[in-house]
Amino acid sequence: MEDSFMTVAFDGRKAAADTGAEGMLCRGTIVSFARRYPGCTVDVYITSGKPSPLLEEVSGLPNVNICRVGSFRSGIRPLSSGRALAAELLRRKTDVFHGLDGVLPESLDDLHGIMKVVTVNDLSFVSDPDSCGWIRRHISNLHSRHACLAADRIITPLAASAADVVKYYFVPKLRVSCACPYGAVNVPGGFSGDFLETLRAEYGLPEKFVVADCGAGTGAWLAGAAGSLGAEILQIGCRRRRIPGVRRISPAGITEAAAIIGLSQAYLCLPAEPGLQSRMHILCAMHSGVPVLAGPDPSLKELAGDAAVYADPCDCAGTGNALHSVLSDARLRAAMSRKGRERVSSFTPDSLAEHLMSVYMDTLA
Repeated sequence: MEDSFMTVAFDGRKAAADTGAEGMLCRGTIVSFARRYPGCTVDVYITSGKPSPLLEEVSGLPNVNICRVGSFRSGIRPLSSGRALAAELLRRKTDVFHGLDGVLPESLDDLHGIMKVVTVNDLSFVSDPDSCGWIRRHISNLHSRHACLAADRIITPLAASAADVVKYYFVPKLRVSCACPYGAVNVPGGFSGDFLETLRAEYGLPEKFVVADCGAGTGAWLAGAAGSLGAEILQIGCRRRRIPGVRRISPAGITEAAAIIGLSQAYLCLPAEPGLQSRMHILCAMHSGVPVLAGPDPSLKELAGDAAVYADPCDCAGTGNALHSVLSDARLRAAMSRKGRERVSSFTPDSLAEHLMSVYMDTLA
């Protein structure tokens, strides 16, 4: 089958409704593929006609069709309402259905003739008990497990994520492939001075601060190390465990988070199990030229390469010394800033789209 005659359907619910990191990745994937392969028909299935970032981003792409169907649930629940989706896929002669947020509608399980692909960004809800509550972790695990077992092919952004899929769901390695989606992300940047000043006032941001995503013990130690240089540690995001003595802020979406990280002196990514949010924050930091201090997790090294300084969060003294070096050495910060911007520029949307096409063609062969 030639790619110019292929019809690819994307589950666009997350892309349409989520203004955070996952929604941004989903929208970037759809737009990158549609632009790279204008001869393909790209159907995006959503359940609401409300204005959304997705509708704005695909409005100028003639090969993209927005398909609205009744609420089709994902995962393990009875999917009587999902029959409308299955019927529409068959009517439109769909070749590939791609679930972008780690789930596949159960109504597609017995649908023959349509290849099913799912993207699994990470399994931190399985590997890191502190990343979310028990109920959310249980539901997310059931949805992801169903999708990985039902899909013909599984795509992950990093080799570490692929290893987790094989480890936790016993999926054959040949069914899992890696495609870095970060080149398709339009990382927020170029903020106006008025916006940044408003942000500083709204969140009470100090003149000199470091944004951190780390465990409680490491964070308390680093707060002292940063304080000796006149910088404050701020915790960003919604991890369940607070860091004693460290103020936590919750930005409204990835745009505000990127702006806050861009104002900081450094971004520390030292969680036990880094998830998608942590990796997106690293991208925002490198895009803004902010030095990154990361833990030794393979997924972080795979993402940041030599643009980051790595430290073991279990070695509080060593991590504190590394932070001290980054904050006090202007030459080191300048080198890290340059390498970070170069690293981000190496991720391209075309490489993601071409890998997706390769996976689709192999699945259909």
